[in-house]
Amino acid sequence: MSVDIIKGSLLLLLLHAIAAIIIFVIGLVALIFPGYVFIQVWYLGAKGLLFWQLLYVIPLVRWLNHRHESSLVQGVVLCAGVTALINIIVWLRT
Repeated sequence: MSVDIIKGSLLLLLLHAIAAIIIFVIGLVALIFPGYVFIQVWYLGAKGLLFWQLLYVIPLVRWLNHRHESSLVQGVVLCAGVTALINIIVWLRT
């Protein structure tokens, strides 16, 4: 396994962490509103990670392809696929 594939996977994991932080902050902002809106934001954010990740995986893959970083693209796609499979398992279990 190439070091660049591992770097691509770590890059996507970093972007997943940033997305999780953004969803968490949006949930905290939703605390201002009455009711349990913040729980809905966190729930939908976690359940919809498969779709949310498309917002940053597709542009990242296109940008890396433009820079001819095929090994990084392989790592990003590998990690995105694993994330998608985990998310599908979560969807099926609930």
